[in-house]
Amino acid sequence: MPLVKASKGQDSPSGISLPTEIRTSANDADYVFMIDASGAPYKITKANFLAGLSSGTTSGGTSGGTNLNSSLIFGSHFESLIDVKGHTIAGGAVISGDQKYFGSSSLYCDGSAASYATVSDPNSDFSIADSENFTFASFLHFIALPSAYGFAPFLQIGSNLGTNGFRVGWDNETGGLIQLFLGGTDFYFPWAPSINTWYYFSLERNNGSVICKIDGSQIGNSINKASAIVGGSNILIGGASAATSQRMRGYFDELIFSRSYLAITSKPTQAFS
Repeated sequence: MPLVKASKGQDSPSGISLPTEIRTSANDADYVFMIDASGAPYKITKANFLAGLSSGTTSGGTSGGTNLNSSLIFGSHFESLIDVKGHTIAGGAVISGDQKYFGSSSLYCDGSAASYATVSDPNSDFSIADSENFTFASFLHFIALPSAYGFAPFLQIGSNLGTNGFRVGWDNETGGLIQLFLGGTDFYFPWAPSINTWYYFSLERNNGSVICKIDGSQIGNSINKASAIVGGSNILIGGASAATSQRMRGYFDELIFSRSYLAITSKPTQAFS
């Protein structure tokens, strides 16, 4: 939005005429003006701002604890069965103190048919418009990998995967792959994890470009997919609705789903806030 030349008059006693248009979203190139302590003006773009959040230290970002503010849709330290936004976590997965990355516990899925978590979404909070950015991230710890051609789900959103659902997990074929199902299409990113190791997995969409990362480093190529995700039902952690054999065997910690591109560049050293 262009600046409007300052003008004095009855309608603008401060000497500045402000635009009246209101927007609820911004492009990465949009910016705001600020004034430093010496009185010098400067600008911060949306991309600069988000990069600052994701690269800060103890005040936020991936080198410290990611500060998500209002962009957070779901976030759990898995210290209890209520996430920080008030969603109820249910199902057969359990809070366990046997393994954790931060805090005192994590979410444990033992690989059996019932051992996955469901998340209540009565207000369709997990829905993402096709024009919106998003970030899904979590610490992962496999205690066993699925057999050949088996699938270990991380997160599923929605009941209609063929058109507007979302599902991502690890697929044991051709050396190991992250499989993303988005907008009715499968996408793959090569990755061969080890058991008994904590990884920080993230999947981020920025202006339609989807990037998959392990510990902040991109794996595979980015893909372009500006498809909507419709939540409200079938929000599953560690399980997939397609088959009872598709189950994670391991732990999740610090799981977040955010309505923003967090530009993750490293494994966090603190819990998110």
